Amino acid sequence: MIPAQDEENTEIVAAEPQKLSNDEVLLHTASLWKYQPIPDASVEPNPMPEIYALHQDTKEGPIWGARVRGKKHKHEGTNSDDWFAVDAIDRIRITAVADGAGSKHFSRIGAHDAAETAVSFLRMQLTDLLSQYDKPEELYTAAGITPEEGGISPVVHSLAQAVQKAMQEAYRAVRIAFLLRMREKRYADVLGRPLRLTDFSSTLLVVLWIPCGEPGPGKRDSIAISCQVGDGAIAAINAGAAFEDGEHLLCQADSGDFSGETEFLTSQGKTDMESLQSRTRIYCGPITHILVMTDGVSDDYYPAETEMRRLYCDLLVNNVLPLYGIAAEDNSYSLDEIRSIRGLGKPIAFPWPNDKSISVALHYMRRLCGKPEDLAHFWEEPRKLRLASAAVDIPDDIPVEQRMAKWLDNYVERSSFDDRTLVVMMESEP
Repeated sequence: MIPAQDEENTEIVAAEPQKLSNDEVLLHTASLWKYQPIPDASVEPNPMPEIYALHQDTKEGPIWGARVRGKKHKHEGTNSDDWFAVDAIDRIRITAVADGAGSKHFSRIGAHDAAETAVSFLRMQLTDLLSQYDKPEELYTAAGITPEEGGISPVVHSLAQAVQKAMQEAYRAVRIAFLLRMREKRYADVLGRPLRLTDFSSTLLVVLWIPCGEPGPGKRDSIAISCQVGDGAIAAINAGAAFEDGEHLLCQADSGDFSGETEFLTSQGKTDMESLQSRTRIYCGPITHILVMTDGVSDDYYPAETEMRRLYCDLLVNNVLPLYGIAAEDNSYSLDEIRSIRGLGKPIAFPWPNDKSISVALHYMRRLCGKPEDLAHFWEEPRKLRLASAAVDIPDDIPVEQRMAKWLDNYVERSSFDDRTLVVMMESEP
């Protein structure tokens, strides 16, 4: 029996609700995602693969890219909307990344055709431009020459125009994709209405990376020319620079009339030449990597103006990219280095949406860095990131593009459920 108490002297104190840590919240929400396979082609025309990854070696360095189906698409059993394409003409590298509008049922077709067309068009334009020189090196030398009155060289101006025309050709490809299907019953049956051009809406990010001068790795200047319609990000990384100078954003993301909206190739006036000229960026300086991504990645690294260095470090600490300028066989570490890494804590594993019995342990720089200046410390001493990467579940004996796909498919951030596409172009090792 509970003894009676004086009501006037009794104080009831409500227990404080226990606050969950960020990792506990993420572990809970990660367990809620379900997996449904991609619809069969007989149900959904033009299905896209669950994962798309590629690797291309070029004269100036490798290109790696991967695209994974987002958690929301897996949960709902729908197709991915992202696509990307890459190529290289002599020493010039090309990347195009597209993200179909999530609210438009066949935007994946627009994204695919926009990216592939932009790269194919630039291949033809660059082949023609290179043919005007006796030797390709003459073009690269001319590209790096600044006119006496300032501004850019005629070669760079021509390359920028080629990028802008590639955006226009991509828009035409989206229109053609619509016109070729507009009378096909199977597409209208999926929608329950006739097709519209906007059903193929997609963003598009295009970048050229052009070397200046003689071939060979090192701290040479190079030129990046980019153009962007829609969201996502393009960033130049200089891994050999100080932290403050290690990142340069190459484009400005579009935003629509409301929060979370963006513009598309099919939006009014976005591929007019005047509009494209205002969206074109030209950067000249030492570059070791160029990162091109859809908003499924860039939104997790917001604001892009400062957070692309964290993304780069996340790729290093999770064994996705090789350490630039550090030989793979350099495995000697001091006792202090080993102790400092062990003191950071273990990687954290979240259940994989495709199979909840599988968890992939990953490091997150946001967890490893207790203070903002800690990221600068790791940037200046990247060997510590290699040491820490030994604890993650991404082995170094599989191709880089497969490592990238595994990382994209398994890292977890709050409110992150979109398709993820990332392309990395890297300069040849010094």
